[in-house]
Amino acid sequence: MNAKFIGIIVLLALLVMLAIQNYQPVTVKFLFWAYETSTVLIVLLSFLIGCLVGGLVLWVGTGKKKKEEEEEEEEEEEDSTLPPSKI
Repeated sequence: MNAKFIGIIVLLALLVMLAIQNYQPVTVKFLFWAYETSTVLIVLLSFLIGCLVGGLVLWVGTGKKKKEEEEEEEEEEEDSTLPPSKI
């Protein structure tokens, strides 16, 4: 196993231990809405939202990088097709 995989397993184990130890009910209030649920669900939901946001940021960043690379390749192709200039 590589170090990245072991690190992910350790972090997930810590998350599960945190969630299990905090099972008390809490009230979540947002604007005019209030909902009572356990702390476990709030912790896990927050973790999942964080993963989704992080994945979205990586996805958008990767798309921009690919677009920049494609534009650079097009510029290189255009430069290679032009005859050399005489100075």
